[in-house]
Amino acid sequence: MRLYEGENQGADALQLSDAAAVAAQIRATASGFTVIAVDGRSGGGKTTLASELAKHLGASILHTDDFAWWHSLFDWAPMLIENGIEPLRRGEAISYRPEAWIERGREGSIEAQPSGFLIVEGVGAGQTAMREHLDLIVWVQTDADFAKQRGLVRDLAERPDPAEAERFWDEWQASEDPFQAAQKTWLVADFVFSGEPRN
Repeated sequence: MRLYEGENQGADALQLSDAAAVAAQIRATASGFTVIAVDGRSGGGKTTLASELAKHLGASILHTDDFAWWHSLFDWAPMLIENGIEPLRRGEAISYRPEAWIERGREGSIEAQPSGFLIVEGVGAGQTAMREHLDLIVWVQTDADFAKQRGLVRDLAERPDPAEAERFWDEWQASEDPFQAAQKTWLVADFVFSGEPRN
């Protein structure tokens, strides 16, 4: 498995490969309102795991991509905390339109209802700027080549030109790789989840 340099050092975290098992561990450690970050490399299976956990836990989900959209690839933590985590922690429903959505005419809003569990999902969900506001971190560990294959399949749905999808992926990875290497979120994760399909 080709991982980030040093990623295998996350072995002190509980290693799991089943969403139900992750949910059971979260329930066992949770006390009151619990914020769970689901982080990992692009194409690694974070969104799938977050959706499965939400079903098991009755949790709300915030996707970092919605806050990052035309704002910043990774410097969105203050916006997400102020307009997402904090009001939900107070028991308030959110319906938030980031400035970039308004400026670029994106319809809809980021919406979530208060629940006992909140999942923040996406690349950088467990970054240093978020950790003070998180209760648990799940690192989704996935082989880099497999993640790219899965990511390109996903991206081709938006960019039908394979060359364009490949170029977008390479540009994104050129930013994500050093970011993840600096954050090393796998070292502080409570659980490490295998993002690859089970046989």
